[in-house]
Amino acid sequence: MLARSDRRTERGCSACSDSTSTVQVQLLRFLGCGCTHGSTTLPSLLYRTVVGGALGWGVHPSLGGWATCREDVSTPRRHHHSSPTHVTLHEGALAEQRKRYRMRPSTPLTKDLVLVGGGHAHVAVLKSFAMRPVEGVRLTLVTRETHAPYSGMLPGSVAKHYTKDESHVDLAPLARMAKVQMIHAEVEGVRREDKQVVLRGRPPIRYDLLSINVGIRPKMEAAEGSDRFAVPVKPIDGFWERWETMVHAYKNSEKPTTVVVVGGGAGGVELVLAVQHRLNKEQKASSRPLPPANFILCTQGTIIQSHPQARTFFVEEFERRGVKLYENTKIVCVQADQLQTMDGMDIPFTHCLWCTEAGAPDWLRENTGLVTDEAGFLAIRPTLQTETDDNIFAVGDCASCSKYPRPKAGVFAVRQGPPLADNLRRVLMGEPPKPFKPQSNYLSIVSTGNKYGVALYGTWFILRGKWVWRWKNWLDVSWMNKYGKDLPYELMESNAHKAAPKDAMVLEVKESIKASSMRCAGCGAKVGSSVLKRVLQRLQPAIAMRPEVLMGVESAEDAAVVEFPPGKVAVSTVDFFRAFMGDMYTFGRISALHALSDLFAMGAEPVSAMALATIPFANEQISEDMLYQLLSGACEEFKKANCSLVGGHTCEGEETSLGFSVSGMGEKGQLLCKAGAKPGDAIILTKPIGTGLIFAADMRGRAKARWLEESIYYMTQSNKEAAEILGTHQASSCTDVTGFGLVGHLLEILNASKVRAKLCADSVPMLEGSAHCADSGIFSSLYPSNLQQCHSVENLAEARLKPAWPLLFDPQTSGGLLASVSSEKSVIVLKELHEAGYAKATVIGHVTEPSDRPEKLVVV
Repeated sequence: MLARSDRRTERGCSACSDSTSTVQVQLLRFLGCGCTHGSTTLPSLLYRTVVGGALGWGVHPSLGGWATCREDVSTPRRHHHSSPTHVTLHEGALAEQRKRYRMRPSTPLTKDLVLVGGGHAHVAVLKSFAMRPVEGVRLTLVTRETHAPYSGMLPGSVAKHYTKDESHVDLAPLARMAKVQMIHAEVEGVRREDKQVVLRGRPPIRYDLLSINVGIRPKMEAAEGSDRFAVPVKPIDGFWERWETMVHAYKNSEKPTTVVVVGGGAGGVELVLAVQHRLNKEQKASSRPLPPANFILCTQGTIIQSHPQARTFFVEEFERRGVKLYENTKIVCVQADQLQTMDGMDIPFTHCLWCTEAGAPDWLRENTGLVTDEAGFLAIRPTLQTETDDNIFAVGDCASCSKYPRPKAGVFAVRQGPPLADNLRRVLMGEPPKPFKPQSNYLSIVSTGNKYGVALYGTWFILRGKWVWRWKNWLDVSWMNKYGKDLPYELMESNAHKAAPKDAMVLEVKESIKASSMRCAGCGAKVGSSVLKRVLQRLQPAIAMRPEVLMGVESAEDAAVVEFPPGKVAVSTVDFFRAFMGDMYTFGRISALHALSDLFAMGAEPVSAMALATIPFANEQISEDMLYQLLSGACEEFKKANCSLVGGHTCEGEETSLGFSVSGMGEKGQLLCKAGAKPGDAIILTKPIGTGLIFAADMRGRAKARWLEESIYYMTQSNKEAAEILGTHQASSCTDVTGFGLVGHLLEILNASKVRAKLCADSVPMLEGSAHCADSGIFSSLYPSNLQQCHSVENLAEARLKPAWPLLFDPQTSGGLLASVSSEKSVIVLKELHEAGYAKATVIGHVTEPSDRPEKLVVV
């Protein structure tokens, strides 16, 4: 490892951060945000390009169109004072670098463990496998929500005692620590005969061992119209947005509001009191008088039926606080503004929240082939395995054990976490699982919305008071911290190579480890022909067919043959980088879009693509799945662009990497180029920046899942339509913003056009969380090299004080287009970009004057 002055910047980054300049390694200092460090290091002079163990050397793209790849560099903390920083390379650092680069095989992947759902039990499994990984196991988490709600804190969040971050487990750091490939998708079913989990809108994924821990929903079938006019409280992730919309509507309302909660269990009781507390709080905080709010609870039986003492207390509490209670009232119909009861009563409402008896997701019963109980919940044994299939586990509210029936309460899902992790590990290692008997009685603390709690245990014990709420708060916050701020990240990193003992492993893993010690290089490192053949057969329907392609993947020839029409010029590009996420399908999409972007930026039409893929050592089944996921994602984007995948090369290596050489065609003299920007032109950026910072933080387990979601959203947004809009309005210059950052690529335009420009830093759109990462001293490994471009900024001392300064040099992966257009057309160009879905496209500056001076840029 290279010596460093800041622990937070110790690891290198992937994707566009891999591209570095050989000029950089000859410099003994860098400019910009660097204050003097006691001992800041320089990256070693030569880095390996990880493609099946082969070494690749390269130079800066400006010197010939090639780029090198690297694994580790140090990056500086951000400071606002300036002094040259001398960089030294220690002998220890060089020795460690040489040690890292020795060819050594990884443990081959032999088993796929898939977790469906980010419920309470699976959160415990993720932490357990991060602390004690199992060698040879690829762990996958499929989740609809990347911020998993903690149900115990729902009423407190509604009452605004907690923020969303405080009441949700952020799954991204856990996934990163456990080396999990996290897939943000919705599950539609399980194909047990093929051992596949079916996902909505993307290819299925394989499993050897599967665990299901998904949320439930209230039963709404009994009341006509409830699915259209009522807001279900579960799944909680779908409730939040609608709840905040309701609060916003109330704050802007001129008429009285009536909120009805249907459901008399502890959840419904807590919810109606929390809603009342929140809206009363909004009344007091409002700058104008808000209309009155009324609150009603309806239940088919009585409230909190299992505890008579608690019912007596809450009946009195409702009366004291003016909450109207309808017990023994069955709702048969829900209309747009009223409930209809079985006895003919109408109950008007403004908002209706549904919090009744739990129901299971339909796909568990309809699309798995697994046995369920009468309510549709998966039937499981005490070992937590389903009654139907030993290779499928189920826990939490979606499962039901006939031997130990328990109510649907979060405490049981929490308690199932450790035994589930233990049994999954035992089955993976060829050992029998152990039965788990849940407790019979449990503590339940019901809050009243105003930081007052009622503690129940069994059917007889009751305590109440503000101190009870503080006790509940301590319990809830302590549980959240276990999977949040108190995560022992450094310990997990040290445990990453301390997997389960080999003497307990199944024979398949042992044999694979033995075989991995003799992994070959050269053509012996290629992925097997049988794997490749099956993948290509599965991909065939997804490959775009073009008349220009005379021989492609279907021909099985040594090379592809493409014929361009007369008068067209060929436009070619190549991009390749290491995987920076676990979701191989999405990584494939991003890799394809990143490669296509060069052609889009020049106004060329993509025609064909060649793939270069490296996948980790694994058995045939996992190798096939990884390669298929990668190329399936890529082919989806190529097909949208009408670009045909015509061939490629695949091999085994230490880590996943993917790239494409893409060829297209265009009219000679009609291509968009970097040279052409004119004084007076507006400079437009079509996407926000910050992906380098976000994924650098993700590598350290410090990026929030929602930051990653937004980053991925923009990275998977094609530049095709943006390029067409810019071409239609005669953009004078264009390029895409990728590895060399916004300033680096803007300088390419300015230097090629021999002009100067003024850049408004405050107008540059940024991804959520990117500025926070920069302020925390987290930077991409390419950042120091990009920062050297600051010598082209005329007002450097002033510019460096701008909050957005570090982001201007942040390397982007699949970034947006940067173009100059006449100022007169900029308004209509932005309008069309926004209508096309480029919501954050904006004018970030203007070309000012012709110039041959090296200082091309003024940042204001």
